[in-house]
Amino acid sequence: MSFVDLSNFYHILHPRPVVLVVTCSREGRVNVMSASWITPIAEDEPTLGVAISRDTYTRKLLDEIPELTINVPSIDLVDEVWKAGTTSGREVDKTKILKLRFASSEKVRPPHIEDCVGYVEAKVRQIVPVAEVDFIICDVLLARVRSDLLYRGQNVDHRKARILLHVAGRAFSYIRDIVYPRSGSR
Repeated sequence: MSFVDLSNFYHILHPRPVVLVVTCSREGRVNVMSASWITPIAEDEPTLGVAISRDTYTRKLLDEIPELTINVPSIDLVDEVWKAGTTSGREVDKTKILKLRFASSEKVRPPHIEDCVGYVEAKVRQIVPVAEVDFIICDVLLARVRSDLLYRGQNVDHRKARILLHVAGRAFSYIRDIVYPRSGSR
């Protein structure tokens, strides 16, 4: 077996969950952006991080209102996710072209997306510049998931949820099976 160089190092880390980041302006204009470079950071102080290119409209809006919702779509929203990620919010009001239903959030100004598997309401804690992106570190204020997608209380049934995963470019997938190690408990 041999290994070869991978020019896009991050492809070895895919597929990754895709989210729809919702932000808003001071005047209340809502924007939606697709992102897959997102990660939980801490559990004791619920924190997550998302890498956002500095030149995006989403990044500009975070300077105005440092709050956002992170919405987790299923495979059923692949077309809306693609449009949200390939259309500029500076040029187009995405809420008018995307077939998504928005609802008021409890703890932040940007709305969440009702059509998603679940959502997180978050407030920006810190912004760390890294090359061409800003790593947005957020305090999680609230996290909700559709009740019909749970089993054993707090676990998401990923076979039912069919959370959208980004493979590369226009390629997406979702979890179809769950495997367990042969030894040890579940």
